[in-house]
Amino acid sequence: MTQPVLTVPAADRLTLVRTLWREVLEVDEVPEDVNFFDAGGDSLLLVALVERIRQATGQAVRTMDVLRAGTVRGQAELIGGGDTVAR
Repeated sequence: MTQPVLTVPAADRLTLVRTLWREVLEVDEVPEDVNFFDAGGDSLLLVALVERIRQATGQAVRTMDVLRAGTVRGQAELIGGGDTVAR
């Protein structure tokens, strides 16, 4: 049985991804345009982040896509199907 895919407005996607980063990285704040690895992430934390994104959205995102998206903003756009997140 598959989990339903959630449709999340752009601003909420940004908040969701930022929250997931803070949880995975165990930090209080993360900039939206900093690379995951520059923010303190590593490959194991990336895998954890991908799983958290899957659980939160119901989307079968791929690790490589999350890696390429790189930033909070990029990953928010990724889970929005490419919809641009306003600054």
